[in-house]
Amino acid sequence: MERSAAMKYLIKYIVDFTALMLLYAFAFIRKWRPQGKDVLLVNTLMYAYLSLVLFFTMMPVIASIPFMLDHPYTPMNLVPFIDVSLGRGDFFRQVVLNVIMTLPFGFLFPLTRDKRAKLCVTVFFFFAFRNNGFHTFLLCIPFLIWSFWEYWKRLGILILICLSLYGLYTGPIYGLLGIEKGDPREMCSVLMQSAARVYNLDYQGLAQEEREAFLSIIEQEGMDSYMSRFADPVKAYFNGKKFSQNPGPFLKAWGTAGLRHKKIYIDSFLANTFGYWYPGNSIEDTEHGRDYFEYYCKEFREDVDVVMEPKLPVLSELYRKIGNESVFQKVPVFAASFNLGVYTWLMLFVLLLLFYRQQYGQLILVIPLFMYFLTTLLGPVVKMRYHYPLIACAPLLIFVIWRRDREWIK
Repeated sequence: MERSAAMKYLIKYIVDFTALMLLYAFAFIRKWRPQGKDVLLVNTLMYAYLSLVLFFTMMPVIASIPFMLDHPYTPMNLVPFIDVSLGRGDFFRQVVLNVIMTLPFGFLFPLTRDKRAKLCVTVFFFFAFRNNGFHTFLLCIPFLIWSFWEYWKRLGILILICLSLYGLYTGPIYGLLGIEKGDPREMCSVLMQSAARVYNLDYQGLAQEEREAFLSIIEQEGMDSYMSRFADPVKAYFNGKKFSQNPGPFLKAWGTAGLRHKKIYIDSFLANTFGYWYPGNSIEDTEHGRDYFEYYCKEFREDVDVVMEPKLPVLSELYRKIGNESVFQKVPVFAASFNLGVYTWLMLFVLLLLFYRQQYGQLILVIPLFMYFLTTLLGPVVKMRYHYPLIACAPLLIFVIWRRDREWIK
């Protein structure tokens, strides 16, 4: 009996979904397909999303039409958020689920109406995939306003939407999913490296209060493990929580010490970012491994208990030679494609070339990369994965050099 009732109830939903599928197949897809694959994809996602919303909120619909007027009057609650104000039931879960249910609408609906909304979606994923994406966007805002001043009102709205999405993502959504925000020490590498360098090279030249301020944030063991081209040893002993609560004493000591040790601070910055701007062989063997990457970590670290059983031995050996032996550095010209400094200077060359040609409109292609590059200079270590956006955009940068006319950019 219960199984029969459940089957009848299920059939009612099947009828609704069948109607939605027929409507999509014989009406909407014929309208959207001629407009291009991107329009078809976005509108299809929006249609599927709305269908699911109907499933959770109104279905069954068709089976209920004959009985839509055949029901007794029931008093309705018209007071908004009454469950929240009274703390009644599982109001928190209901509010969160309703917010989550409407989020896709906020993303998909603008895409079905206005292509400019794609900027907001792109920037949001830039925030989500890279910790320094937010800071890169902030640095780009003045240039965007300068470039599109005639549309400053619309641009301002888009910027506010992007920043609001970031606040929503790192605020309520982080809290809902139990995600902890990043430690502020990640963006303090320049501070901690220069402080550790001057502490080790000119300990007597520091005032007593400066030493105490440094050691209040960076433990002595961190100072002793300082490496000029690798900030992680110092970062491991950097008290990011204490620094974020009261950064004043440390910053004051860092500033006063820097005024007397300018050369040491400059050397510290250049040494820590060496791999990003030096166009030659920047790979260095150290007791901690090498700056590039290790395909087979056990050759460099005894604590890594990994046994590799490659299915393609020839290909695996090629990767090992590239990663562990850096054989690519032995091949002229080809070696440059593995060097991060080459891509940095390519970007800077294109940037200066556009200024020389007075092709200011095309700067929109390079400025985001340049701003992203500035944020990576503040990072703890030079790695190819951090520089990958510039590497991936190298064909675009070469194309900008090749194409002198301005029409294609429009």
